[in-house]
Amino acid sequence: MALIQCPDCGANVSSEAPACPSCGRPIKNQAQVPPALAAKTEPPKKKTSGCAMVFLIVLGVVGILVYMGNSNQGDSSSSDSANAPAQPASAPQESILKVSPAGLYRAYKANEVATDNQLQGHILELTAPVASIDKDFTDHAVLKFNTGEEFSELQAILNDDQKSAAANLSQGQIVTLHCESSKRIMDSPMLDNCSLVH
Repeated sequence: MALIQCPDCGANVSSEAPACPSCGRPIKNQAQVPPALAAKTEPPKKKTSGCAMVFLIVLGVVGILVYMGNSNQGDSSSSDSANAPAQPASAPQESILKVSPAGLYRAYKANEVATDNQLQGHILELTAPVASIDKDFTDHAVLKFNTGEEFSELQAILNDDQKSAAANLSQGQIVTLHCESSKRIMDSPMLDNCSLVH
């Protein structure tokens, strides 16, 4: 039996003792190890540094993936907006312009080109008594209005869905029309694509 040093606390312990009386480290199995080697043995190192390294690597990879995902999303949204067809600009709403048969006749007589330019892009609203209710050669209903000139009258061509309404009109009845375009035929103003306003 020999005295050996406890590898943990350094106390002198019998080589036959089952454990160190100071710190409780098992001794009997350590007795076979030569004392020179026993002094050099170190307790196993904790693997915290290895775990920390793995954790940092995983964290770095996750960070890179998140960054790449965000940048791709930004790129795709910008490329989507760049590749998306341009949205058509909403057409400006057409304003309503009130006209009269005599006023249209005078305007066209004074300057047909200027009158067409001024009326373009407007809905023309005409309120006047009906001189006659006719049909043209294409079977459209046509309302005629006096312009104050004996040989010139304003003609308003109604849309096809207005025929039944035109059938219920009578001469001299005051009506209001909304028309989409106008022109001058011979010496008479003509309104087209007209609908009766109720």
